[in-house]
Amino acid sequence: MTVEVNKLSDFGNQFQLKLIASLLTVKPFIQRIHDILDKEYFESESNQFIIDAIKRYYLKYKTSPSLDILLVLVQQRITDDVTKMSIVDTLTKVKKYFTSKDLEFVQDETLKFCQNKTLKNAILESVEMLPYGNYDNIKAILDKAFKAGYEKDIGHEYLQEIRERYEEAVRNPIPTDWNLINDLLDGGLGAGDLGIVVAPAGVGKSWLLTAIGAHALKLGKTVAHYTLELSEEYTGRRYDAVLTKIPFRDLKFHIDEVEHKCKNLKGNLFIKEYNLRAATTFTIQTHCEDIYQLTGKRPDLIVIDYADRLKSMTSDKNTRADKVFGNLYDEIKALAKELQIPVWSASQSNRSSVREEIVRGDTIADSFEKLMVADFVMSLSRQDTDKISNTGRIHVIKNRYGPDGITFPASINTDFGYIQIHEASTLEGKETKDKMGTEGTVVKQYLKNRLKDFSNLNDNKSNEE
Repeated sequence: MTVEVNKLSDFGNQFQLKLIASLLTVKPFIQRIHDILDKEYFESESNQFIIDAIKRYYLKYKTSPSLDILLVLVQQRITDDVTKMSIVDTLTKVKKYFTSKDLEFVQDETLKFCQNKTLKNAILESVEMLPYGNYDNIKAILDKAFKAGYEKDIGHEYLQEIRERYEEAVRNPIPTDWNLINDLLDGGLGAGDLGIVVAPAGVGKSWLLTAIGAHALKLGKTVAHYTLELSEEYTGRRYDAVLTKIPFRDLKFHIDEVEHKCKNLKGNLFIKEYNLRAATTFTIQTHCEDIYQLTGKRPDLIVIDYADRLKSMTSDKNTRADKVFGNLYDEIKALAKELQIPVWSASQSNRSSVREEIVRGDTIADSFEKLMVADFVMSLSRQDTDKISNTGRIHVIKNRYGPDGITFPASINTDFGYIQIHEASTLEGKETKDKMGTEGTVVKQYLKNRLKDFSNLNDNKSNEE
C-alpha cells in the first residue's frame, strides 16, 4: 500500500534544502513547477518565505534570484530577528547542495507530488460542480490539471534575455591546450557542439584527440573517450605519454612516475573500446548513463576516435554511402545536443590529401555533409618531411564561432603526443616554418642530429672508461 504524502516536509529537511537548491540553479525546473508549487506544502515559516520569494521573483524577472538577492529580500521583508536568523541559516545550508548528485531525483519527486496535488484538487473542485451541470468548466479544470507541471520552454526570449546570452555558462566551453584554437572558438567547444579533426591516415589525429581529452582531464573535467581503433589499454598509455611527457616507448620503465602524476589529476577519464560498426550513438549515450549510475559523475566531454567507425541508426543497406555518413554525423550532433556537452571526433580525408601541404574541406572522405553538421572543423597535415622535423600544419576548415580558412604551423612529436600550435608571425611560428624545409634539407638536418647524438654517446662512453 502506498502512503499518501500530504506535505513536502514529509520528505525530510535535506530533501527540502535540495528542492530549494534546484529552484535556484535549474532554470527548466522552476519553469515547469513555479505555478503548481504552493508554499503551503511546507510547514516551516522560513521555507514558506523562501519558496514564496523565489516564485515572486521568477514571475517578475523570469529567472531565479541569487542567494545574495534572497538575503536582501529577507532584510527588507522580515522584521522578527528569530525568523530572520532561521531563514539565513536555511539559505546557508542550501548553498551546500548546489552541486548535489541527486538533485534530479528531488526534482522528479517534487514534480510528481505537485502534479498529484493539483489533479486531486481539480477532481474535488469538479465534484462540487457536477450537480450544476457545468461540464465545460469541469473539462477546462481537468485539462489544466493534467497539463500542470509539464515542460514549459518557449526558448530564448530575445528582448528579455540580453545579458543571459553573453554569459559564459550558456555555452559552458571546455578549452583545448591551444590558446589560438580557444580564441577562435570563443573559449572552446561548448555544450552541444561538435568538433572534428580531419586528417589522412597515420599523421596523428588520434594523438590530437588524446591531447584534447588530456587537457580537459587536467582542468578537472570528466572525459569519456571512445576508441574504435585502438585498445583501451593502448589508448590509456597514450594519455600517460601526453600527461607525463615521457616517450611512449619508455613508459614501461617509468610506471612509478606515471602513477604519481596520475594521482594528482583533478578530473576523471573513462576509456571504452568498441569494435568497428558495433556501436551507435545510442550505445555511447547509454554508456554515459552507466558512468553516472556507477560513479555519480556525468561526462563533461566526449571524445570519439573516430566517428566514421560508428554504426548509423537511421541508415539501412539501401542507403547511399555518402548519406550513411551524413546521417551518422547528424546522430553525433544530436548526441551532443541531447547531453549538452561538447563532442570531439576525427574523420579520414581521402588518399590524395596525403600529398597535400594543407588538407582542405574538399578532401574529406565519404561525405561532405560531415562539414555541414559540425560546428568546428580543423585539419592536420604532415608530410614525410614533417614527421622527420616534428612539424605539421593545422588548418581551420570551418568555424561557427569565428574566422576560418587560417593555417597555423605546429610543433608535433608523436613520441609522447607533444602538440603546440603557433601563430605564424611569432618567433616560434617562424622557427617551426623554417623546420619545414625541402625534403633534402630536412633529411640532412635529421642525419646531422643523429650523428651528433651518436658522437655524444661515444664521448660519454670514453669519459666513463
